[in-house]
Amino acid sequence: MRLITSFRPFVLSILLCAAPVGVFADQPMSPNLNMAIDLALQNMSVGDVVRVDLDLDGQEEALLLLTEACEGEACPWRLLGADPFGDGYGIVAAGFGSRTGLVETYPEGHVIQSDGVLLAWDGTQLLPHHGLLAMSTDRSADAGEARLLNRLLSSSYRALQIRAHEVDPFGSGAIWPLYVIQPDGSAPDAAGEFYLLTPEGEIRHRGSSLGRPWLYQDNSPDGVILRLVSLTRDGILVESLYER
Repeated sequence: MRLITSFRPFVLSILLCAAPVGVFADQPMSPNLNMAIDLALQNMSVGDVVRVDLDLDGQEEALLLLTEACEGEACPWRLLGADPFGDGYGIVAAGFGSRTGLVETYPEGHVIQSDGVLLAWDGTQLLPHHGLLAMSTDRSADAGEARLLNRLLSSSYRALQIRAHEVDPFGSGAIWPLYVIQPDGSAPDAAGEFYLLTPEGEIRHRGSSLGRPWLYQDNSPDGVILRLVSLTRDGILVESLYER
């Protein structure tokens, strides 16, 4: 499970984190970014430091790529920035990946890319950015799709409760349906369930997310990997799915 705090079966899960500076015990806050970086270099094994103004708000952030607590080629990373409440500079987000760096997104600034997942910092929190669903149609399920899903789940969802997407997650030309169940309003801020089906109509993955999930296509020596990203109250959950 990979949790990005701000917020590896067949499905590999990791929790990434993005949270207020104070929740990270591995480094207290500092008066400015330079001092925060210096403190991190004293307390952590840092392989690289990349400074950039991620959201073009006039304040730089620093992405730290660590060389400790690694698992194989995957290592932790930390994002240093200004505390949204004005209490100084420190760690505002943390994650874990084998390939982490920055990607420019004109004209918004830069985003963090970690194993194919794009993460945008808006000055207060780290959130998924773009992804496969940004390029897919978002519509209500039709009656046939609702019947199929209800049969698979032994449920009774109405078609209007189901948002339908069609994606080609592995770049093979095969279309995989993704169905997102809309919360019924009985529980404020409840997470919604989602189901990824194979082209043959079988459930391949199920999950839940605060808002819709995010999908990213990534490449590895073993082939294409689908990264499924869910928003939780503890952070950003990243689950990895192989085609076979």
